[in-house]
Amino acid sequence: MLRALPGWAHAYIASTGPELGTRESRHVVTRRRLDRDHVLHGLRDPDAVAVGAWPVEYHPGAGVPSTWQYIADGGTYDIPLPALASADTANLFAAGRLLDGELGAAASLRVMGTSFGTGHAAGVAAARTSTHPATPARTQEVRTELQRQDARLPDLHLASGRSGLSQDQSYQGSTAV
Repeated sequence: MLRALPGWAHAYIASTGPELGTRESRHVVTRRRLDRDHVLHGLRDPDAVAVGAWPVEYHPGAGVPSTWQYIADGGTYDIPLPALASADTANLFAAGRLLDGELGAAASLRVMGTSFGTGHAAGVAAARTSTHPATPARTQEVRTELQRQDARLPDLHLASGRSGLSQDQSYQGSTAV
């Protein structure tokens, strides 16, 4: 049926995961890599365009007990725009389990709720850069559009608390992954 759609006549599956339920695979290398401490300490960031709330959920393998490490205090952490932006491809934004996080951060970033938030933000950033390719998108522009679309974002005044590295960065281009 798909082959009957325009542009799908020669489509085929290039590859699939080696098994169902794969939690960890490839990541887009982003401008800011999140780590376990960022997640577990519930860091705030003025470049935040999404919020993570899932604990670090680690499943080491068959027969080995899973571990859960919970986020401090309010139970959320900020996900900054540089964590969605490719380090070497100006028009590429990532979301969900494709984000660049070390093992601990990835164990929280990959879940569906966080994927919804990061996917929404990556889509807005990509749309913004596709319509204004000569003018890089900034965090505030992305946040403004997300808020116009009723996204739930952290209050920026909270960003003065537990803070990670931050600076308002610009992104050119237009692709969300």
